[in-house]
Amino acid sequence: MNRSICIILVSMVTFAKVSNGQNIEYGFGKESDVVDSIRSGIQWYMRQYGKSDITKLNLYIGIDYCNGNLGLSISQYANEDTDMALLVKRSNRVIHVYNEYILPVLFYADVLTDGIRDTRSNMNMNGYYIVVRKNNRGVWKVQVTHLTF
Repeated sequence: MNRSICIILVSMVTFAKVSNGQNIEYGFGKESDVVDSIRSGIQWYMRQYGKSDITKLNLYIGIDYCNGNLGLSISQYANEDTDMALLVKRSNRVIHVYNEYILPVLFYADVLTDGIRDTRSNMNMNGYYIVVRKNNRGVWKVQVTHLTF
């Protein structure tokens, strides 16, 4: 009985935080090398497009999970792609990358979002792809990185 009440209270607090528009921040832990690889991906985009301001790149991270592997796809959307801009703007899920910069996180099922699902059937999964997996100590470690263009 007490366990059920505790679960309900935790769920209510979590829902209240999310519904207040607060960000849900994903982290990989201090021993992980995942954020370093995300930074490498951002640096790649900056070199490719000759940008020194990260915010001008319109980047987001798409996440998928399969067979114990977490796939992180750092992708870019065009300013003219109003559907993607709306999805990114609506997302309250983020990964903290630099002191003053966070990347929005999208799940590929987000294309089913109200207002988007009628105009879009997929999401760009091309870009800088990172595959991570927990090691035997429970630490998220990068398995492979590659470009998917």
